[in-house]
Amino acid sequence: MAKEKKQVREITSMSEDFAQWYTDVVVKAGLIGYTSVKGCMAIKPAGYAIWENIQHELDRRFKETGVQNVYMPMFIPESLLQKEKDHVEGFAPEVAWVTHGGLNELQERLCVRPTSETLFCDFYQKDIQSHRDLPKVYNQWCSVVRWEKTTRPFLRSREFLWQEGHTAHATAEEAEERTIQMLNLYADFCEEVLAIPVIKGQKTDKEKFAGAVATGEFLMYFDYFARKEWGDDYWKRPEEMVDKHRNIDKTLEQKFQQIVYSINQPAAARNFQSVFWNISYFDKNYFEGIFGEFYFPDGTQPQWESLSWLQKKFAKWFNEERTKCILTFPWNFDGESKPLLIDLELLILGQQGASNVKCAA
Repeated sequence: MAKEKKQVREITSMSEDFAQWYTDVVVKAGLIGYTSVKGCMAIKPAGYAIWENIQHELDRRFKETGVQNVYMPMFIPESLLQKEKDHVEGFAPEVAWVTHGGLNELQERLCVRPTSETLFCDFYQKDIQSHRDLPKVYNQWCSVVRWEKTTRPFLRSREFLWQEGHTAHATAEEAEERTIQMLNLYADFCEEVLAIPVIKGQKTDKEKFAGAVATGEFLMYFDYFARKEWGDDYWKRPEEMVDKHRNIDKTLEQKFQQIVYSINQPAAARNFQSVFWNISYFDKNYFEGIFGEFYFPDGTQPQWESLSWLQKKFAKWFNEERTKCILTFPWNFDGESKPLLIDLELLILGQQGASNVKCAA
């Protein structure tokens, strides 16, 4: 009893210093210990048991949905990272580099993985030869390294345990279905197992990965302007003529075509860098959680019924369009923009057919 009272006295008051209170509790509970590597912790048996339980329960739920576990290397060649400069830019200050193997300097620096998108993309481009190889629904349990300046046990350390799922699909609908399925799986796990309430939401542009598909602006604003142009119930009247030659449905498809084909022009065919449009697909609960209190400048709010119809319309159009032809897609190699021919059947993997989900400990 005396020992317990002494431990309590050694824990900083929550009202006095919340951050220090949290650290004191984690240490006094015997979950972690400090190491000689600054910013890295030793996870003690009690702490690691929590992670084992999380891993066991999540892994079971993953596999029930068809997920398969794989493992990628912990090192990423610098040349591979350079192919995805925009993606890596946000991690650059936190990347740890390996420059020597034994006593010999390496010909190329190796990054200690801060995340594995580049490795999975490089692997998929070799492993996926046609639509018959799809879907790929892979998950990896591993640790990642980010050279954080300020660390906190479990919340922010230079090496931490996590899982990352990377999937590839033949159609946008399949990717959407998988993304929503995993979102709900995580939410159920947090609420049912960890007793943590969850509000499903969308990352902001600053939080999401560069080039990520997940942002809500495109179709939400597309729907907004469509409603301004043709009325809130335009989606119920797709056959209504807007001029002598086009109905609402045809006009929407022409707008889709202009945008999709503009971002797939080769660099030599344009005199400016076209914007990279990001497109999201939502279920109703996800939509309401993000945009329930969102207002456009004119005081109106997004409407789920019309947006739901529009996103299904776009997905159907895109999947039909990509079977008609091969488009050129601008890619970056060694800092020089060059056109790369990509069958649209596989192009969807990079733009709309990939869903990335993560859970960190």
